[in-house]
Amino acid sequence: MRLLTNLHPAVVLVYIVSLLGVVMFTRHPLVIALALMGSVLFLVAAVGMQAAGKVLGLSFLLILLVTLTNPLFMHRGVTPLFVIFGKVVTMESLMYGFVSGAMLAAVILWFKGIGTVMTSDKFLYLFGRIFPKLSLILSMSFRFIPLFARQIRGVYQVQKTMGMYDSRAISDRFLGGARVFSAVLTWALENAIDTANSMRARGYGIPGRTSFSLFAFGKTDGIALIVALILGTSAALGAWNGALDFTYYPAVSAPEPELADLAVWILIGVMMLLPAMIEIADRMLWNLYRSRM
Repeated sequence: MRLLTNLHPAVVLVYIVSLLGVVMFTRHPLVIALALMGSVLFLVAAVGMQAAGKVLGLSFLLILLVTLTNPLFMHRGVTPLFVIFGKVVTMESLMYGFVSGAMLAAVILWFKGIGTVMTSDKFLYLFGRIFPKLSLILSMSFRFIPLFARQIRGVYQVQKTMGMYDSRAISDRFLGGARVFSAVLTWALENAIDTANSMRARGYGIPGRTSFSLFAFGKTDGIALIVALILGTSAALGAWNGALDFTYYPAVSAPEPELADLAVWILIGVMMLLPAMIEIADRMLWNLYRSRM
């Protein structure tokens, strides 16, 4: 039922590259706010509030950290607020730090949400023939990160059941963590060797080797690709024409908005919010079908 999951990997990749390109190469506060809002809504819709809570908390801590540290290293600006450690903190440096932190948080949240759609098998499908070894390494890395975390929890629970970790001393906790890490690292190395031998036995990377795939480019994929190209091209043309210009130093300023700029902002807003809207509508439709069963 999930439309985004069923889209062709190439379409998803084009949309992702266009979206992240807009987010990472602009510091316009409106664009960053839309990107952050869209990433939060999409992540919550994709994995649920409980699963997204920890990532959201860390992301907002990142925003706070960048906002507070930027004025310590950047003292430009014409609007002084206060002096700390002999350094003048300006409104411009605080605003730039906040926007930069929001941009980093939005990128992290987008990658987290995209991971639910752009799985390792899709990544391997797109780049397996062009960069077979690199694609395999990246795909294995993406796969091993959650497996590694799950194995750490499992080893810890087993050792705790055996009576370990009763002491609250820092040295005992450190030794316990070292035992868990050693066991999981050994498991990861053995698993990697088994996977490499299995892939070699299947002839992965041999010239002329064919591969089976369930991905097919259909009518829905064509429509989605056209939408992605229109939104991405509009954002690029808007940036080229100055619609996304915004200056923080020495004073906060922006060009006088025109009607064309408003159209660009609306299209960027659609780009940022469209994945979340599709995911929410898809889940609502699925719940409606389930209620009628």
